[in-house]
Amino acid sequence: MSYFGFSTASLYPMEPEKAALVAYDTGFRDLEVFVNCEYEQSQAYIDLLRRLLEEREMRVHSFHPYLAGTEFFILFSEYDRRRKEALDVYRHSIHAAAAMGAKYLILHGPGNRPAACREPLSHEIEVYQTLCDFGAEVGVEILQENVRNNLSQFPAYFTHLREAVPELGFNLDFKQALQAGFRLEDYIAAMGDRIRNIHINDIDDAGHCRLPGE
Repeated sequence: MSYFGFSTASLYPMEPEKAALVAYDTGFRDLEVFVNCEYEQSQAYIDLLRRLLEEREMRVHSFHPYLAGTEFFILFSEYDRRRKEALDVYRHSIHAAAAMGAKYLILHGPGNRPAACREPLSHEIEVYQTLCDFGAEVGVEILQENVRNNLSQFPAYFTHLREAVPELGFNLDFKQALQAGFRLEDYIAAMGDRIRNIHINDIDDAGHCRLPGE
Protein backbone atom coordinates (compact mmCIF):
# COMPACT_ATOMS: atom_id res chain seq x y z
CA MET A 1 0.00 0.00 0.00
CA SER A 2 1.22 3.52 -0.82
CA TYR A 3 1.00 6.50 1.53
CA PHE A 4 1.43 10.22 0.96
CA GLY A 5 3.62 11.80 3.62
CA PHE A 6 5.36 15.02 4.53
CA SER A 7 9.10 15.62 4.84
CA THR A 8 10.22 17.81 7.71
CA ALA A 9 12.97 19.07 5.37
CA SER A 10 10.27 20.95 3.46
CA LEU A 11 10.20 23.52 6.27
CA TYR A 12 13.95 23.75 6.99
CA PRO A 13 15.32 25.41 9.13
CA MET A 14 12.27 24.71 11.28
CA GLU A 15 13.01 21.95 13.80
CA PRO A 16 11.56 18.51 12.90
CA GLU A 17 9.15 18.38 15.84
CA LYS A 18 7.71 21.78 14.89
CA ALA A 19 7.51 20.79 11.23
CA ALA A 20 5.63 17.66 12.31
CA LEU A 21 2.97 19.84 13.93
CA VAL A 22 2.56 21.81 10.70
CA ALA A 23 2.25 18.53 8.82
CA TYR A 24 -0.44 17.38 11.23
CA ASP A 25 -2.40 20.61 10.88
CA THR A 26 -2.18 20.23 7.09
CA GLY A 27 -3.69 16.74 7.29
CA PHE A 28 -0.62 14.50 7.02
CA ARG A 29 -0.09 11.52 9.29
CA ASP A 30 3.05 10.01 7.74
CA LEU A 31 6.44 11.71 8.00
CA GLU A 32 9.92 11.66 6.62
CA VAL A 33 12.14 13.02 9.38
CA PHE A 34 15.30 14.81 8.27
CA VAL A 35 17.38 15.33 11.40
CA ASN A 36 19.77 18.27 11.43
CA CYS A 37 22.13 17.63 14.36
CA GLU A 38 23.35 14.90 16.69
CA TYR A 39 20.87 15.85 19.42
CA GLU A 40 18.01 14.90 17.11
CA GLN A 41 19.37 11.34 17.08
CA SER A 42 19.58 11.16 20.89
CA GLN A 43 17.24 9.02 22.97
CA ALA A 44 15.92 12.12 24.75
CA TYR A 45 14.88 13.69 21.46
CA ILE A 46 13.48 10.44 20.08
CA ASP A 47 11.31 10.06 23.19
CA LEU A 48 10.06 13.64 22.80
CA LEU A 49 9.24 13.15 19.13
CA ARG A 50 7.56 9.79 19.63
CA ARG A 51 5.27 11.21 22.34
CA LEU A 52 4.31 14.09 20.08
CA LEU A 53 3.56 11.76 17.17
CA GLU A 54 1.77 9.07 19.17
CA GLU A 55 -0.58 11.66 20.68
CA ARG A 56 -1.60 12.56 17.11
CA GLU A 57 -1.54 9.04 15.65
CA MET A 58 1.30 9.99 13.32
CA ARG A 59 4.23 7.80 12.28
CA VAL A 60 7.73 8.12 10.85
CA HIS A 61 8.02 6.41 7.47
CA SER A 62 11.58 7.35 6.47
CA PHE A 63 14.64 8.97 8.00
CA HIS A 64 17.41 11.21 6.61
CA PRO A 65 20.71 11.47 8.55
CA TYR A 66 22.03 14.98 9.15
CA LEU A 67 25.40 14.11 7.58
CA ALA A 68 23.82 13.29 4.21
CA GLY A 69 25.61 16.16 2.47
CA THR A 70 29.02 14.88 3.60
CA GLU A 71 28.65 11.18 2.84
CA PHE A 72 30.86 11.44 -0.22
CA PHE A 73 33.72 12.64 2.00
CA ILE A 74 33.29 10.59 5.16
CA LEU A 75 31.15 7.51 4.59
CA PHE A 76 32.36 6.63 1.10
CA SER A 77 35.91 7.88 1.59
CA GLU A 78 38.90 5.94 0.29
CA TYR A 79 40.60 6.70 3.62
CA ASP A 80 40.00 3.59 5.71
CA ARG A 81 40.02 5.12 9.18
CA ARG A 82 37.60 7.89 8.26
CA ARG A 83 35.28 5.46 6.53
CA LYS A 84 35.26 3.05 9.48
CA GLU A 85 34.50 5.88 11.91
CA ALA A 86 31.68 7.05 9.65
CA LEU A 87 30.20 3.55 9.59
CA ASP A 88 29.99 3.66 13.39
CA VAL A 89 28.25 7.05 13.17
CA TYR A 90 25.78 5.71 10.62
CA ARG A 91 25.09 2.63 12.67
CA HIS A 92 23.94 5.03 15.37
CA SER A 93 21.76 6.84 12.79
CA ILE A 94 20.21 3.54 11.72
CA HIS A 95 19.38 2.73 15.34
CA ALA A 96 17.87 6.21 15.76
CA ALA A 97 15.73 5.62 12.67
CA ALA A 98 14.54 2.32 14.09
CA ALA A 99 13.75 3.91 17.46
CA MET A 100 11.58 6.49 15.68
CA GLY A 101 9.74 3.67 13.91
CA ALA A 102 11.11 4.41 10.43
CA LYS A 103 11.12 1.71 7.75
CA TYR A 104 13.81 3.39 5.64
CA LEU A 105 17.05 5.35 5.99
CA ILE A 106 18.00 7.40 2.93
CA LEU A 107 21.54 8.00 1.64
CA HIS A 108 22.95 10.62 -0.74
CA GLY A 109 25.96 8.47 -1.56
CA PRO A 110 29.35 8.99 -3.25
CA GLY A 111 30.30 12.21 -5.01
CA ASN A 112 30.51 12.60 -8.77
CA ARG A 113 33.46 11.24 -10.78
CA PRO A 114 34.65 11.36 -14.42
CA ALA A 115 32.67 9.23 -16.86
CA ALA A 116 35.36 6.54 -17.03
CA CYS A 117 34.90 5.52 -13.38
CA ARG A 118 31.24 5.95 -12.49
CA GLU A 119 30.60 2.38 -11.42
CA PRO A 120 30.57 1.74 -7.66
CA LEU A 121 34.08 1.08 -6.33
CA SER A 122 34.81 -1.96 -4.18
CA HIS A 123 35.04 0.01 -0.93
CA GLU A 124 31.74 1.77 -1.76
CA ILE A 125 29.99 -1.55 -2.33
CA GLU A 126 31.38 -2.70 1.01
CA VAL A 127 29.91 0.40 2.69
CA TYR A 128 26.47 -0.21 1.18
CA GLN A 129 26.57 -3.86 2.20
CA THR A 130 27.67 -3.05 5.75
CA LEU A 131 24.90 -0.46 6.14
CA CYS A 132 22.33 -2.93 4.80
CA ASP A 133 23.56 -5.47 7.36
CA PHE A 134 23.27 -2.88 10.15
CA GLY A 135 19.77 -2.03 8.99
CA ALA A 136 18.68 -5.66 8.84
CA GLU A 137 19.58 -6.01 12.53
CA VAL A 138 16.88 -3.48 13.50
CA GLY A 139 14.38 -3.68 10.64
CA VAL A 140 15.47 -0.60 8.68
CA GLU A 141 16.00 -0.82 4.91
CA ILE A 142 18.75 1.35 3.42
CA LEU A 143 17.83 3.42 0.35
CA GLN A 144 20.03 5.28 -2.14
CA GLU A 145 18.46 8.48 -3.45
CA ASN A 146 19.17 10.07 -6.83
CA VAL A 147 21.05 13.31 -6.03
CA ARG A 148 22.01 15.78 -8.75
CA ASN A 149 25.63 16.50 -7.70
CA ASN A 150 26.54 12.93 -6.79
CA LEU A 151 27.17 9.71 -8.69
CA SER A 152 23.53 8.88 -8.11
CA GLN A 153 22.53 11.62 -10.56
CA PHE A 154 23.18 9.05 -13.30
CA PRO A 155 20.48 6.41 -13.87
CA ALA A 156 23.16 3.89 -14.87
CA TYR A 157 24.57 4.07 -11.34
CA PHE A 158 21.40 2.41 -10.06
CA THR A 159 21.70 -0.31 -12.66
CA HIS A 160 25.14 -1.13 -11.24
CA LEU A 161 23.90 -0.96 -7.64
CA ARG A 162 21.00 -3.31 -8.31
CA GLU A 163 23.46 -6.01 -9.28
CA ALA A 164 26.18 -5.21 -6.74
CA VAL A 165 24.02 -4.81 -3.60
CA PRO A 166 20.78 -6.84 -3.80
CA GLU A 167 19.63 -5.71 -0.33
CA LEU A 168 19.76 -2.00 -1.20
CA GLY A 169 16.54 -0.15 -2.00
CA PHE A 170 16.09 3.15 -3.83
CA ASN A 171 14.49 6.55 -3.26
CA LEU A 172 13.31 8.42 -6.37
CA ASP A 173 13.39 12.22 -6.11
CA PHE A 174 11.52 14.07 -8.88
CA LYS A 175 13.20 17.45 -8.36
CA GLN A 176 16.70 16.00 -8.24
CA ALA A 177 16.02 14.11 -11.47
CA LEU A 178 14.93 17.28 -13.25
CA GLN A 179 17.91 19.22 -11.93
CA ALA A 180 20.26 16.47 -13.15
CA GLY A 181 18.75 16.68 -16.63
CA PHE A 182 17.46 13.11 -16.89
CA ARG A 183 13.93 11.83 -17.45
CA LEU A 184 12.05 10.24 -14.58
CA GLU A 185 11.47 7.25 -16.85
CA ASP A 186 15.24 6.68 -17.02
CA TYR A 187 15.49 6.40 -13.24
CA ILE A 188 12.39 4.23 -12.97
CA ALA A 189 13.82 1.80 -15.52
CA ALA A 190 17.18 1.70 -13.73
CA MET A 191 15.76 1.37 -10.22
CA GLY A 192 13.14 -1.17 -11.22
CA ASP A 193 11.24 -2.91 -8.45
CA ARG A 194 13.63 -1.62 -5.80
CA ILE A 195 11.90 1.80 -5.52
CA ARG A 196 10.71 2.04 -1.93
CA ASN A 197 10.14 5.76 -1.41
CA ILE A 198 9.44 8.74 -3.67
CA HIS A 199 10.02 12.46 -3.11
CA ILE A 200 7.23 14.19 -5.03
CA ASN A 201 8.40 17.73 -5.75
CA ASP A 202 9.09 20.02 -8.69
CA ILE A 203 11.17 23.00 -9.86
CA ASP A 204 10.41 26.14 -11.83
CA ASP A 205 12.39 27.51 -14.79
CA ALA A 206 14.84 29.16 -12.38
CA GLY A 207 15.49 25.89 -10.56
CA HIS A 208 13.60 26.84 -7.39
CA CYS A 209 11.64 24.20 -5.49
CA ARG A 210 7.91 24.13 -6.20
CA LEU A 211 4.96 21.91 -5.45
CA PRO A 212 3.97 19.69 -8.39
CA GLY A 213 1.85 21.66 -10.84
CA GLU A 214 2.79 25.12 -9.53
